[in-house]
Amino acid sequence: GITVRERAHSKPRSEPIARRHLRLVAGADSGSSPALRSYAYYIGNTATRSLPRPTILLKRGEPVAITVVNKLAEPTSVHWHGIELDSYYDGVPNFAGHPGHLAPQIAPGDSFVARFTPPRSGTFIYHPHVEEIEQQVAGLSGALIVVDDPARWDPIHDIVMLVTDPRTNPQTDTVLINGLSAPPSRELLAGNSYRFRLINNHSSRPGLILKIMRDSTVLVWRPLAKDGRDLPTALTTVRRAAQTMGNGETYDFEFTPSETGALHFDVTSQIGVLLARMQMPVR
Repeated sequence: GITVRERAHSKPRSEPIARRHLRLVAGADSGSSPALRSYAYYIGNTATRSLPRPTILLKRGEPVAITVVNKLAEPTSVHWHGIELDSYYDGVPNFAGHPGHLAPQIAPGDSFVARFTPPRSGTFIYHPHVEEIEQQVAGLSGALIVVDDPARWDPIHDIVMLVTDPRTNPQTDTVLINGLSAPPSRELLAGNSYRFRLINNHSSRPGLILKIMRDSTVLVWRPLAKDGRDLPTALTTVRRAAQTMGNGETYDFEFTPSETGALHFDVTSQIGVLLARMQMPVR
């Protein structure tokens, strides 16, 4: 890690007053047992399953306070992956913050309020940073989307593709797309433009390839952003719709199907083993 020291005689700034409050709960999911942990995040007081698990939508420049409630039988935390924020709220227990004021683990039955103001729109991730591999494999991860105007966000044309571990064995030749090994098909309309937000939050596969295909032909898309930051114009030219992704990376692409027919979104290994597929019929 890197420690940034304060200037001599500096005074801490007062935190901005949160204009939005969220309650994010980490709890056991259906079928969880000591032998095979199955966890989930949910928003508010309702333990309704949401896939992805769930997507948090924030507004750029709007201060937010997210109360993370731990209903697990073990400590946890939430790391806001890729967002610039005060170190204390970054979700890495006993490291985030500064000497004498380090972020704690969230004990079972306890909570922690993370306060930050998203400085830019983009695609980010949230996940634990206590036994992070085990808890992520158990199901704790989600997409964090920051936009300029949440009222104008269109989930029909703004598509999150969150790739994570299967809960039984992370090394098996299967990954999950939005929490499912066999995700339902996603219908597209010819001539419509879609923003695909690709997230690789798998704990142990750094070379996943995500692509859009018609039969065995890779189609084309236009890069928009990398790790939550818009790309310069020179890098936004149309290219093959296939992207190799490391752990914790996000990419945004614009995809416009030009004709009707059967397409599919594939996740493969570097040697071409198919790990997951989502059908995308175009009408």
